[in-house]
Amino acid sequence: MRRGHMLGAIIAFAGAALIAGNGDNLSFDGTPLDGNGLALLCALTWSTYSFASHKIGNVPTSSVSVFCLVSAILSALLHLALEATIWPENPFGWL
Repeated sequence: MRRGHMLGAIIAFAGAALIAGNGDNLSFDGTPLDGNGLALLCALTWSTYSFASHKIGNVPTSSVSVFCLVSAILSALLHLALEATIWPENPFGWL
């Protein structure tokens, strides 16, 4: 792990804290615990995959784009089928 990796992790966690606090405050009330738990599981899965593929070295980089494309399509279809779309209300939300 290099300095850039740590900087990226700090920025990512700061962004997650802003999202969890709705940008207004950084308190966490635990209401969206199921979604946050799934997000944590996804983060751990992706970081484990990234670390393992780097250590193994036999995983072609191009295969990642296929998995990302398939998961993006499936996510979009599930979102349209199961969730209501909510657009950001202000410029901070779009950022």
